[in-house]
Amino acid sequence: MLAGGNPAQDCFNLLGLSRKEYRFESEARNPSLDVSILHVLSKNRYLFSDVHDNRLMLALTRALPKEFRSTNIEMLSPEDEGRIEGCFRGENRWLLSTYCSDADADGIYRTHFMSSKGEVRYSDMTESQRICRCVGIILESIASSGGESDRGKNRNQEHDSVPVEQE
Repeated sequence: MLAGGNPAQDCFNLLGLSRKEYRFESEARNPSLDVSILHVLSKNRYLFSDVHDNRLMLALTRALPKEFRSTNIEMLSPEDEGRIEGCFRGENRWLLSTYCSDADADGIYRTHFMSSKGEVRYSDMTESQRICRCVGIILESIASSGGESDRGKNRNQEHDSVPVEQE
């Protein structure tokens, strides 16, 4: 499966349409933030004016490197994943054997439909682990920016600075 490298290209391939005639975007249309960042933001509701205020989320989505916009840990426990997989196993296997008969249906099923072992899971993380993951992402993002924000610091400092009271 995924002959073209992504689901849209694969769908065109299965329909017999030439991928060369169409332009496929490589960036996700609806990028998300890492769940650890969302967790920390949810604990700091004062950062948002109301439930519909997404300005900070949009700014973070633009500012964070690509690997932190779509990287997420597994949200469900292995037990929950297994229970869900079991409910749909018969139907999923039928779909694979019917529509992917020339492919390795068992391999596809194991790779894409069964839970992976050894992955970090949100349900297993403590509060401090979630916060540390978020801080690590922010620090790595700052480091990877190569000090881009420092260039305009002196220019903006007089407008953005807050007077500090002397002790």
